[in-house]
Amino acid sequence: MKKKINKKIKIILKIKFLMKLIIFFFLSILFKSFRNTIYKIETFNIKQFFNTSIRNNSILIFEKNNYHYECTPGFTKYLLDLGFNVDIIMTNIGIESFIFFEPTRKLRFFLIDNTKYNKREEHLEKYREIFKKYLAILIQTTNNKVKYFCRKLNLLNWKNSIFVFHDYPQIKRFNFHNKIRSWTLLKFTNLTLEVNPHYFGNIKLRDKNKLTRFFIVSTGKRHYDELISASNILNNENYQFQVVVTGRSKALNPQIIPKNIKDKFLFNLNLSYQNLLKIIETIDFIIITLNRKNPNDNNYINRKSTGSAQIVYGFLKPCLINSDFANTYRINNENSIIFNNSKDSLYFAMREAIMMTTEEYKKKQYNLKKTADIIYEISKNNVKTTINYILKS
Repeated sequence: MKKKINKKIKIILKIKFLMKLIIFFFLSILFKSFRNTIYKIETFNIKQFFNTSIRNNSILIFEKNNYHYECTPGFTKYLLDLGFNVDIIMTNIGIESFIFFEPTRKLRFFLIDNTKYNKREEHLEKYREIFKKYLAILIQTTNNKVKYFCRKLNLLNWKNSIFVFHDYPQIKRFNFHNKIRSWTLLKFTNLTLEVNPHYFGNIKLRDKNKLTRFFIVSTGKRHYDELISASNILNNENYQFQVVVTGRSKALNPQIIPKNIKDKFLFNLNLSYQNLLKIIETIDFIIITLNRKNPNDNNYINRKSTGSAQIVYGFLKPCLINSDFANTYRINNENSIIFNNSKDSLYFAMREAIMMTTEEYKKKQYNLKKTADIIYEISKNNVKTTINYILKS
């Protein structure tokens, strides 16, 4: 009798287990289908790119690097707003930067695996033939590796190629001298057009948190002594706050934080773009620790833009920034908080942020949106200028 009961129990358990597997299987399919319905963005691998048909009125964005994906949604948005279809070649890391992007069938992704990416002539020839079918090719990052690719495909001599120079002296290294088809993120030089890609999608604006949350990207060659000192003073005065640290550099890490303020720092290094953007949505202020005493930081005044600026504009998060750099990024006391080079200036700026009321915070966001909208219109018009130039060439 016991054997029969045990046998029945085993059969029931097996049936339940199978039922769970079946339910999980169908839920997985349903979730995948639901996700595809939400995004309505077709995704292919790079092999399929060589055999796909190119839609009319299409522009290609090419990014083979594992960085600058905070810019891709913004460049895409300008092109979609101007009525173009957009195809993007990128690594699978970059697609996560589109987490908040609105659904559209006008956008397609072709994912490239950098471990298999090679320089064989037959593959370059395939790229060359397909690239010719596009209205324009946007090379999102210019560096030495991409330079080889561009030269092999003769893109530097094509009339429909556009180059983004994140560090504008790269223009000389590329030996490319066409102002209308050269973009920098800010107006650093008369040799390029300003196109600032700070759009990330439908971002939810939140009220200021009761526990003020600062956000900072750990960046190599950056100094963080003032941040640690300011946090120490604030802690001693019993102010409640949190500093969320992300990034891929270990310049700012748990080991250099004094024990008494370790609980004020939340480290989330090496995050995926998806998780990074989700965290940014929840913070209040962005700390930009650029300092002219650091020779490397001076580059962010007149040659290249900090990626934190894209987040400030795109997520409408007021920033704390040194006065020496504020004008470059169109930041002022109306839309953010400015500190100077005097002792404890960053402390006073952080204290001001902590004590800021919800109404004052919303006003900063409102003014920041006006600034972001101005930058957006300038950039969109410059994109239009470039495309019109290509069409007439």
